[in-house]
Amino acid sequence: MSRIFAMIAIEMSVGLERLKKTTIQGKINQGKIINSIISYKL
Repeated sequence: MSRIFAMIAIEMSVGLERLKKTTIQGKINQGKIINSIISYKL
């Protein structure tokens, strides 16, 4: 029983780490897009 809970906990923590990485990457990409739009207008 406890083994199942441990596996679920690991899966969740891995999922959270992936989510953090993708959101950081998304923010970086969003920043690049915004910068390119601003520079294009100038």
